[in-house]
Amino acid sequence: MLQRIQTIYFIIVMAIMASILSGMEIFEMTDGTMNYSQSVFGVERQNVKGGYVEWMGQFHYAYLFVIVYVMLVFLAMMSYKNIKRQYSLSKIVLFIYLLFVVAILAVTSFGINGYSSKEITGIHVGIGFYVLTCGLPFAYFALKGVQKDKGLLDSLNRLR
Repeated sequence: MLQRIQTIYFIIVMAIMASILSGMEIFEMTDGTMNYSQSVFGVERQNVKGGYVEWMGQFHYAYLFVIVYVMLVFLAMMSYKNIKRQYSLSKIVLFIYLLFVVAILAVTSFGINGYSSKEITGIHVGIGFYVLTCGLPFAYFALKGVQKDKGLLDSLNRLR
């Protein structure tokens, strides 16, 4: 199992998604008076001048999504004996990862504001977004590795 390159790529994707669980800031919005920092644990509101810090909402759904996603990647990695299931799971893994990154891009690009009644004046992406973006090619390479193995097994089945 470890001699196949897609296993290494799956491990890298799992490590990158699990690193988001450390509380990295994904993006930060400001409305002039307050900063709103988003991580997988929720939204943290802080005064621009550095005053108090307050947790606005506890979004356990993002936290649970990351945990379920890591388990899905692990399931895809461990399905190496059934190549058709591994291929379909790796396509699902890549699609969900791409959807997650595009959703974060849409929120930060359009300034979707669910935190403040004022207009958002500044949006900054955090280190968590860059870490997420770095994991996207590894999910693609894992799919290509599984696809290559599937092609190899299909050609061997034709020879029999």
